[in-house]
Amino acid sequence: MQFFLALLGMVGLASASLRLPLPMEVIQKHPHLMHEPIHPDARIVYGKPVGAGEAQYQIGLFRSGSFICGGSIINRNTIVTAAHCVYNYESRPNLFKILYGTTDRTSQNNFAEVQSITRHPQYSSNTIDYDVAVIRTAKDLLPSDNAVASAESLKYITTAECQQRWGTVNAITDRMLCTMSTEQSACNGDSGGPLVNKKNGQQIGIVSWGASGCKVGSYPNEIAEKIPQLDDSPQRIINGKPVVAGEIKYQIALLRGGRFICGGSIIRQNAVLTAAHCVFGSENNPTLFSVRYGTTNRENGTTVTVSKINRHPQYNQSTIDYDMAVLKLSQPIQLSANVAPVNLSTVLPTAADDLLLSGWGRNQNWQVPINLQKAETLKVISQAVCQSNWAGTNAITPRMICAKSKDQSACNGDSGGPLVNKKTGQQVGVVSWGSSDCGVNGRPNIYSSVPNLIGWINKMSFFLVLLAALSLASPLTAGERARRLPLPKEIAEKFPDDDVDVPPRIINGRPVATGEIGYQIALLAGGQFICGGSILKSNIVLTAAHCVYGNEDRPSLFSVRYGTINRESGTTVTVGRIIRHPNYNPTTLDYDMAVLKLSQPIQPSANVAAVTLSSTLPTASDSLLLSGWGRNQAGQTPVFLQKADTLKVVSQTVCQANWGGGVSITARMICAVSREQSACNGDSGGPLLNKGTGQLVGVVSWGSRDCSPGGKPNVYASVPNLIGWIQSSSN
Repeated sequence: MQFFLALLGMVGLASASLRLPLPMEVIQKHPHLMHEPIHPDARIVYGKPVGAGEAQYQIGLFRSGSFICGGSIINRNTIVTAAHCVYNYESRPNLFKILYGTTDRTSQNNFAEVQSITRHPQYSSNTIDYDVAVIRTAKDLLPSDNAVASAESLKYITTAECQQRWGTVNAITDRMLCTMSTEQSACNGDSGGPLVNKKNGQQIGIVSWGASGCKVGSYPNEIAEKIPQLDDSPQRIINGKPVVAGEIKYQIALLRGGRFICGGSIIRQNAVLTAAHCVFGSENNPTLFSVRYGTTNRENGTTVTVSKINRHPQYNQSTIDYDMAVLKLSQPIQLSANVAPVNLSTVLPTAADDLLLSGWGRNQNWQVPINLQKAETLKVISQAVCQSNWAGTNAITPRMICAKSKDQSACNGDSGGPLVNKKTGQQVGVVSWGSSDCGVNGRPNIYSSVPNLIGWINKMSFFLVLLAALSLASPLTAGERARRLPLPKEIAEKFPDDDVDVPPRIINGRPVATGEIGYQIALLAGGQFICGGSILKSNIVLTAAHCVYGNEDRPSLFSVRYGTINRESGTTVTVGRIIRHPNYNPTTLDYDMAVLKLSQPIQPSANVAAVTLSSTLPTASDSLLLSGWGRNQAGQTPVFLQKADTLKVVSQTVCQANWGGGVSITARMICAVSREQSACNGDSGGPLLNKGTGQLVGVVSWGSRDCSPGGKPNVYASVPNLIGWIQSSSN
């Protein structure tokens, strides 16, 4: 069988970036191949000119005005080329143009703007496998009757013969076909160009990689097979079982441009965990991605866009180490009977544990099920055994967990999906990589280890995004700045200058005597102080919703310290249940209240007392008392409770005028200010008391980040306007 290789190969290659690429393993094992001299003419070696109109499907791909690759027209506005030609530029189609309808690549006519670029999701820059990309143009590429070079003496080389010629330097996969000629060869500028069967005129391949010296009759050129064949690659849980609605509530489908690409798991209401390789190269374009949840059918369900991508900074695309990413969502996931976050494991699974994998993809019959599948016969494989199975190919690091089953297996389409310990119900892994044939009982599949990366996951998912935390040493670190007294999103966007580095504190606070404010508590998360709060009953504490937001289903993370003015000592009791106000809005911070039910009652003493709730709003004549822990005006970190007792109410109208049109001061908010004192970050969730009545009127919610006395009023969640909800939630 003869093949016709029509390629825009006449490229002046001063830069090695336009070399015909070699897989990373080949370069590492045979560096001489990378440094062979580039052919002086930098074209199809011994190519023949193409007559006008002879290869009408041929295009030239230009980036930033410079020719870089070839490609072929497969319909009126669609181009197919090599993935390596557009790698890392998928989100920047405006950099590219298509030259078509000509054999002269220096022509200034017939250019088409690129509208979108879709690189094969399994493309590996390491092995150059799945080396295909689809480009869509902004206009139709109409036929034209219009110097392309061609190679017509190429012959097909069997996979076995091709593998023998390349030896152990790189695997020749099912997604590759090889050609050779004793007279002609593809070379550097031919990447992405079409390989056509002369007999039927159909495209069968795309120029992918080969030896950089472009020597005729030496190493075969590897050509990626065309897209319909690539779409038949294994993407499935092998022998998976159907998942019923609500069975795996944490599973999400990750979409890119509306198309399913990976799995993932809900770890909090506004955060999803997935694999780094699912988002690699697009971290600065989060709006390309969306998350579909609350369904076993990946084609329906609720969809929310991604607002930020946090890829692990040590992710390595060659070794696939640290293969994790946390996605922050543009709006919180709505919890329901079918939707709930998964708990993260701090303990590695053992050989005795049964593991549960879930995901979408083709099944063992090569059909494409729409509904979620599960594999529940997986067992952990030790690092040593796993490394021996993968010997010579890749290092199994402490950030990886290996698992396999005789009956079931993860495969490509499951990337990013959750691996859960069935016994504890906690997530232990994220689908990362494995054998390309996805063979059952073959080499173990590899999962990124949640226990070994949990610290980073927690940090990136704002596990303690309790913007009031303050137990850090001065000066402020970047992490501490992220925990300041929050501002509504609209204000933060409209008043960026308000974001200054000021230590959290009650400004000019005064010491509190033992037993003076017996209702004050310190709210801890993971043993670390994060917020204030107040005792309502022996088993009920009131705090701010933003202090617990995203962790409502994890009450055991939190504990309450009471009966002390020293936040480092006192009696501690764990939280048994969190009831956040259902109308709480993390963007506007409206309805910023939460009721905590304790696992055991608070023990009464001379230093402990419950506070009563006020049903009446404070007036301008009332003096208000604020209490809390935090740094003082000197930037020191006092261990002992502080108070501010010169605060006065500011009317809604005046408060709104102070804050301007950036945000609404709602009926659920009370504003207060003092020329001498002010609440600040570490006071979130703490009590605001009417000194005249001794009743609780507010909960510290938000304010200006500079915390200046006499500046913009601080805002408190209004107890009188939410008293009905507080009382019903406390029963």
